[in-house]
Amino acid sequence: MDAPDGTTVGEIDLTKFRIVDKKGKLRKKVFLTKMALPEAAADGWYRAEIEMDDGSRHVARDLVEIAIMERAQHRVPPHKSANIDPPREFRWAAVPGARFYRVFIRDLWDDERVIHSSKVITESRYLVPPNLLKAGGYYGWKVHARDVNEDTERGDFNHGSLTDYIEFSVKP
Repeated sequence: MDAPDGTTVGEIDLTKFRIVDKKGKLRKKVFLTKMALPEAAADGWYRAEIEMDDGSRHVARDLVEIAIMERAQHRVPPHKSANIDPPREFRWAAVPGARFYRVFIRDLWDDERVIHSSKVITESRYLVPPNLLKAGGYYGWKVHARDVNEDTERGDFNHGSLTDYIEFSVKP
């Protein structure tokens, strides 16, 4: 991946991706690579040339504005809550600069498998789907905050933050 000035800042791991296939939109492959940017990284258009398995080449460009977004705080239920009734909702303090959120829930006794990913939401609370959390279960939940969603220039998000998992157990 190249910075706006043309210098290479890192390589994209082509084995880590997810497919986004929304009705009425082009199918896209989203690569999930975390890389450290140089301390003097500049805002601007970052560019990557990607060669696919079939030999086709694509150029991806992302408009990046360098900034740090705070992580969601004051989450309820809090970390290490034990033997609680199944929560009907998760709540957190609104994150400055965030207009959208996603919530992820893992079953910590089932190989930490993600059992639910919310759609993009705009409030700092999420109603847990009925019957998702079982009696005696041990779960974790986290929040992804982001500034934009499906923006024509900035994509799915430009600035974002992801909390650690909050663990809790449900009454047997």
